[in-house]
Formats: sequence, C-alpha cells, structure tokens
Amino acid sequence: MQICSVNKQGLTCQRGLILLHRYCYSLYGYQLLSDISLPLRTTQGQEYTGDAEDSFSLQHRGVDQMPLDEDVFVDLDKGFSQIRSPIASYTIDVKNRYLEVSSKSQEEIISTLFNIPFSIISSLRGEVLLHASSIMSAHNSVVAFCGKKAAGKSTLVAHLAKMKPFFGDDTLNIKLMDRRLSCYSAGDFIKMSQETFKSVGLKETLFSCYKKNIQGKAYVDCSSAGLLVSDRSTDLCLSRIYFVSRHNENRIAIQRIECDLQKRAFLVSNIVGVGYLPAKVVAYIANSSVFKSILKTVELYSLKIPHDIANINNVARDVGTLIFD
Repeated sequence: MQICSVNKQGLTCQRGLILLHRYCYSLYGYQLLSDISLPLRTTQGQEYTGDAEDSFSLQHRGVDQMPLDEDVFVDLDKGFSQIRSPIASYTIDVKNRYLEVSSKSQEEIISTLFNIPFSIISSLRGEVLLHASSIMSAHNSVVAFCGKKAAGKSTLVAHLAKMKPFFGDDTLNIKLMDRRLSCYSAGDFIKMSQETFKSVGLKETLFSCYKKNIQGKAYVDCSSAGLLVSDRSTDLCLSRIYFVSRHNENRIAIQRIECDLQKRAFLVSNIVGVGYLPAKVVAYIANSSVFKSILKTVELYSLKIPHDIANINNVARDVGTLIFD
C-alpha cells in the first residue's frame, strides 16, 4: 500500500495532511523534504523522481521551553519513536516517513538531526548508522574511520581529502543492496573546529561565514574548502573500517582485528547513539543482516595516531600512504 505521495506542495501523508516544504535534500540515500534550511545537498527545483518509500518529511515546531530530562522511546513493531531532550525533541513515524522536531532554534536541529533520529530510522529500516567519517578509495569503495569523540576522525579525513575524494563526516549509513554493503552519507559538508579549519589551509576570517552547531564547529562544504569530493552517481561499497584512537608514541600504528568478539564490540560501540538507545534497539541492530554482513565481509583495523597531532599534515600523509598505496 502506498502510504504517502509527493506533489508540488510536498508530502501527502496517509492521514490526509499536505505538508508544505521549502527545501528538498538528499540524505543517507533518502529524499528529505523540509520546511527549514539545513547544511545538506539540495535538490530544490528538481522534479522528484524517487519512490515515495525513499522520502521523509521534516517539520519544525519552535518552542520557548524544552524538557529538562532525556528519554528515548522506540516501538520496533509500530515503527514509532519519541526523543525527549533539552536540546531538541523528535517524534518519528517511520511507517508514514514523518519527523517532527521541537527546539528553540534551528542550531539545535543541525546538531542532532543526523545522529540519533536517523540512527533510529536506519535501525527500523534494517540499516546501520555508524559514527564514522569516510573517504573514497579505489574501485568505488569506501574506507570508514570510527572512534570515540575527539579521536581525530574528522580532522584526519579533512586532510586525507587532499589525496582522495571525501565521502562523509561523522556518520555513515550502510544498507544491504544486492548482497553489497552500500554506503550513504549526510552530504558533502564536514564539521570543523577553528583549529582544524586553519590546519586545512583555509583563511580563519572565513570561519564565521559557515553555519555552526551548538559546539561551535562549522559545517564546511568540501568543495568550497578545495577538498576532493566523491562522485556519488555510482554505487559505493564499504571495504574497510579503521577504529581510530590516540597514543603517546610519535608514529602511527595499524593492526588488523581478527577476533570476532573484538570486532563485534568495536562495531556496537560505534553505532550512532549507542549510549542513548534502548538496549532492545541496540540488540536489534547487532542482529540485523547488515551488521552481520559487516562482520563477515569488511576488513576491520585498529589505527593509532599520535596524541599530539599538531603536525597533522604528516600524520595524514603517513596514514594515506599505508592505507591507499
């Protein structure tokens, strides 16, 4: 049964509501129809040709007060979820492909939308959203860099994108299509602190021109930063994952992970929102066909980089030499 359809006004839901939208974006392989501006690749002005199954509608509701507590509720059977947060609260109806977000300003949406909300959507649609920055390698394959917050993933990928095309920052959506692990990102932007912005070689005075999240990091379009960007017209397959961490040695160290239990633990710890999602949702993701396929077919490595990455250009060059040559 067709649950929704797209017309000139926007998305018509099963409930008969016509939701007006000013923007149409490409996000994680979906069409996102939105009433607010986001730092995403826009398809505005183009005729919508995708299946309605691949579209989601986003509506923003401005509020004066936000809840003081945090809570995530997910109904796996009904495809319904609610996220309560002091930053931004979401109601997600996956079956009707509808999201409503409540926040005081749009900055809170930019800081949250690409993470837990779409991690829930991905899980309910049999996909996996990893906390990873990524780069395009040879033969239409994607190399992902996972790791804890502040491990250096975005900074490393920003510099690797001088050598190989950038694919995505911070999150990576993985779907199983025709027995292949196909990759999708949130767009061609990369979150940069002012320090990373400067290290890439951009003028510090331009930093204030970009939209920022609540942590003060700028969403920088890779093309405007002079970085290489991947051609997304082809199906890109996940080939390797590197789990990035820091050590006190003045060199990089790469080691393949062979232990299945260690692989599983690393992957689970890098599911987007793993610390907030209900345990049953994490278990649901870990038992999905996509998750099992990653464990079976993708090469996993640990990558240790110097704790002091002041000389990040040399670190990225050494990493690129070992990974791409």
